[in-house]
Amino acid sequence: MLVPPSPGIASAVGMLATDIRHEFVATRRLRLDGLAPATLEALFADFVAEGEARLERDGVPLDDRRMLRSADLRYHGQSFELPVTVPPGSLSDADVERLRDEFHAMHERAYGYAAHDDPVELVNVRLAAVGVTPKPRRAPLPEGGSSAAPAVKGRRDVWFAEAGGVRPTVVLDRGKLLRGNVIDGPAIIEEPDASTLVHPGWTATVDEHANLVLRPSPR
Repeated sequence: MLVPPSPGIASAVGMLATDIRHEFVATRRLRLDGLAPATLEALFADFVAEGEARLERDGVPLDDRRMLRSADLRYHGQSFELPVTVPPGSLSDADVERLRDEFHAMHERAYGYAAHDDPVELVNVRLAAVGVTPKPRRAPLPEGGSSAAPAVKGRRDVWFAEAGGVRPTVVLDRGKLLRGNVIDGPAIIEEPDASTLVHPGWTATVDEHANLVLRPSPR
């Protein structure tokens, strides 16, 4: 089991660090055979313009913008589709043919067969306008050896069902743990937003990124 730092606010941190994303979709039922590359490109043109406008309003620099195109394809007459990535840039006849080949391969992986002689139909075109945001980096923890004694802040009695009763339990300040520290259960590792309980028979080790790695203790 891996417990990252500040697990109680992991969702909030993730929302702050995630890329900006605007998604667009439109239904356009067309057969791939005979579909001109320029026609396929034109289906995305309005989405690209709108995506660029929204990322501009979001303040995303040009170098951090990505336009991710895809098409939902199916065999003619099917009632379900598979999403296939449409490559960036100007499209060629070979690119359209490659979409068909990728769809056959995806269909075989998903359903165990590919009907190469059946016509392939485009159902939806999709575009994700993505603004890439800087990602936070945590500085590696300094090496601290196996002893976690400097992080100990007290002890308390805790009842453990698997131990059949109350066990004296060490309490540690997670903010004072260093890389390589090993905590044998039972233990409580406290931080402002969460507490991690290390059960009897388990061991927590601190890795270089300040994660707690919990494993059953060797017997």
